[in-house]
Amino acid sequence: MESVRRSRRDPVRPSRGAEIVRALGADFGLVLIAMWGFVMAVTAAAYAVSVFSHETLPRWTAWLAIVVIVVEVIGTALLRTRDQVRA
Repeated sequence: MESVRRSRRDPVRPSRGAEIVRALGADFGLVLIAMWGFVMAVTAAAYAVSVFSHETLPRWTAWLAIVVIVVEVIGTALLRTRDQVRA
């Protein structure tokens, strides 16, 4: 109850959770962007495997998916290393 009373008296003070997130340097938008790159890479890999194994679509589309995998993984890795250098 004391923490509830304290927060009502001082509404300007941020919560401890926000302080912890700022101290760790995590930005939720950056986390979403980084995870989205890996999701896209996995999706492109599944597509490439499907095209190479079933050959229902042109094989060049699978090669294009492999290029997308490389770009997504490198882009996500560079995004993460750039964030570490900035901190």
